[in-house]
Amino acid sequence: MNRIVRQICDWWKGRSDARKLARALPAVAERKQKIATLRRQHKPTKPIIAENYQDIHAALRGEK
Repeated sequence: MNRIVRQICDWWKGRSDARKLARALPAVAERKQKIATLRRQHKPTKPIIAENYQDIHAALRGEK
């Protein structure tokens, strides 16, 4: 239970810190958000590509 409360508090703190940064330095906050968005977009594709390579190698070896 404490872990869940801590995660909620950390999320809220990060959210409020981002808002403070956006008010103080809008250009920096925008750049930081853009970087976070790009990381989120590219991250999920890596496991998918790895799975595809595993399937291709298995097919070439005749395992499937």
